Amino acid sequence: MFPALVSYLILGLASGDALHQQASQRASTKRSENNDAIRRDLAERVAGTLKSARSLVMEVEIRAEPHRLRVLTEMAPALLRTRVYDLSNTESCDLDRPDTAFLFKNGVMSEYRAVWRPENGLPLKSVLLQYPAVFAVQENSGESWTPDPNGSQHAILGHPTDCLIGSYIQSWVGPFSEKAGYFAGVIGEGEISPIHERISDSDCIVVTKKQEMGNYIRIDRYYFDKDKMLPRRWQTLEREGEGEPKVTRVRDFVKIHIDEQTLDSRTLSLPFVGTRQQEALSDSEE
Repeated sequence: MFPALVSYLILGLASGDALHQQASQRASTKRSENNDAIRRDLAERVAGTLKSARSLVMEVEIRAEPHRLRVLTEMAPALLRTRVYDLSNTESCDLDRPDTAFLFKNGVMSEYRAVWRPENGLPLKSVLLQYPAVFAVQENSGESWTPDPNGSQHAILGHPTDCLIGSYIQSWVGPFSEKAGYFAGVIGEGEISPIHERISDSDCIVVTKKQEMGNYIRIDRYYFDKDKMLPRRWQTLEREGEGEPKVTRVRDFVKIHIDEQTLDSRTLSLPFVGTRQQEALSDSEE
């Protein structure tokens, strides 16, 4: 009798463990499905906000030691003007005198530098360069260039801070918005925090994406306004070797809003560029 009772109890415990494990697996699957649905919904809403926008206006503060930049940008489909002010060694700036500026309209990028230091050359002041906005397409190991409806992929006149402003020389809005796809991809691959965080006056959904390559770790943390579906902060932490990842770059979207009216390309210009630079540019194109 006792051996039979012991066997019965053992079988009962084993059966209970199996049922518990199955229940845990079902709960885990359900959580995963819910998380996927949340990510999918957030990605669609953020991307949809940018793709359907008529225009976007932003003021961005970028901190990446030793640099501190202020970026003012106005964007519409196939149109943008971005002004960049270097605050690394000052607390104020003259809005009429940006250090760098970009104007993209009619398929052409105008790039302005208050001071440009070419390699192996003397610094040049008030340099303006115009070029078609194109991006490279790899086809059968070759490379062709195709007009870019968003703006330029990169600046032509090199500067140490160009890696900090690359996101603001392409328009984020309109049906061809690459930034909409970028944010949707980040959200789809990242982890969404169950707790919202407050950035300035906004309750934000926090998305974290982690990348590991050997001893190198990069963590990008994105804060999206839960009502407007626009970014309010983008923080990057990095680690090379041992230790904890440290914050290496912060982009605070101090002001960001969508306008119902689109930008007027006829009035969008670089007013701080004088006649002399325009004439010099015309002479060089002849």
